[in-house]
Amino acid sequence: MAQTFQINIGHPKSTSLNIDAEFHRKYTSEYQIYTERNTSPLDVRAMEQLPQYGDVYSWYGFVDSWAFCRDISVNRKAEIKDPNTAEIRTLWTVKVVHDSKPTGGSNDFQGRNNPLDDPIVVSGGFGVFKQEVSTDRFENPIVNAAGDPYNPSPEIDEAVDTLSMSYNTATLDLALRAEMIGKVNANVMWGLEPRRIKLTQWNYQVLRSGPGFDYIKHDFEFQVSFKLHPTDAALVARGPVGVRGYYHTLPNSGELFFKEDNSQVIPGSDPPETTNRYEENMGKWGIDDVPLSIKGMLQPNGLKRDSGPMLYNVFEVDEQINFGLIPRMPTVSLPGPFA
Repeated sequence: MAQTFQINIGHPKSTSLNIDAEFHRKYTSEYQIYTERNTSPLDVRAMEQLPQYGDVYSWYGFVDSWAFCRDISVNRKAEIKDPNTAEIRTLWTVKVVHDSKPTGGSNDFQGRNNPLDDPIVVSGGFGVFKQEVSTDRFENPIVNAAGDPYNPSPEIDEAVDTLSMSYNTATLDLALRAEMIGKVNANVMWGLEPRRIKLTQWNYQVLRSGPGFDYIKHDFEFQVSFKLHPTDAALVARGPVGVRGYYHTLPNSGELFFKEDNSQVIPGSDPPETTNRYEENMGKWGIDDVPLSIKGMLQPNGLKRDSGPMLYNVFEVDEQINFGLIPRMPTVSLPGPFA
């Protein structure tokens, strides 16, 4: 770095303050700097006597601890002959802006050239949709006075947490991207157990940073499910109990049921398999012997269930995959000030 001939150390030549309608404060300060003739603007910008990005505003002991250095501009004003040595020096003016208004930029004040070094950008929201329900908030089946489930089932407004993420990579594996379509997480991710996170969008764009340097910008969208499935093991005929996430819970009911004491061993099966004769589950009868519903409750083994609460089956339908296979995808924790 070229050596400075003179610099106003510690305080700028001038400073001004602007307060906007939201009462944010913007300070604009100006420095004058003399350097050797061949000093570059970047050399001037890097001088230790100047504020660095992220530094707070200071003026003769006054400190605004919420106004941070956001912008620095360096301008070459003139060439001046040194009266002592007759050497040509360069006069620069440097404007520094401190602003109290929050920004959406990065806290990386070191500067970046390669777009692959850009930080990951995270945002989120809610996605609302209609959801059929078969139980109330107490896990009681939603049925009429005769114990008959409603058909169609009632719908409620449901919501999922959406999380968007953007970042850049050097290349894109299209085959890997195709494998990720509609999948849910197979491993613990962001502190959430498997099957809590679904990849719903993966958009990409080919961008360029100078000749011969193409790269990929990725835009991901995830949905995070907080849906709680039956927590009482006595109500679950099949599947996991008390899980959250992308599972399908359905009543253990149907139009047919196994007839007890009618199982037979299938000849030649190894290991032995049994078969049951089905019978129609006509449920309750109404006026003129017309069935109110042909669906009836079932026991876990497929036999008819005449009394007691409805049982439920919990299924894993969505395919799952390790999202850590996606290059640069954070899986341990999300980048950001999350609790």
